[in-house]
Amino acid sequence: MPELPTNLNAEQKSRWAKAQTATEPIEIVTLAEAKTAEMNKSKTKKTWIFKANNVRDFAWTSSRKFVWDALPINVSGKSHVYELLWQRSLSNL
Repeated sequence: MPELPTNLNAEQKSRWAKAQTATEPIEIVTLAEAKTAEMNKSKTKKTWIFKANNVRDFAWTSSRKFVWDALPINVSGKSHVYELLWQRSLSNL
């Protein structure tokens, strides 16, 4: 299992752990949480740490407005977690 992100609250960490073996997408950061985060800028420092071997391509983005879903997938016999970040304004919600 990938390392647990350290910048999530306890409930989000629990959802992230559940998403590692889920059969349907799990919301790590919900729409309600993204709306709340959008209104209040955090004053605390948050650090993301990434580690990957033999990676050809990598992209990263961050926003307190993102909703975050995750679902495990199987690629060539190996388990990976597919994660999707999307912005509320792009979803017509």
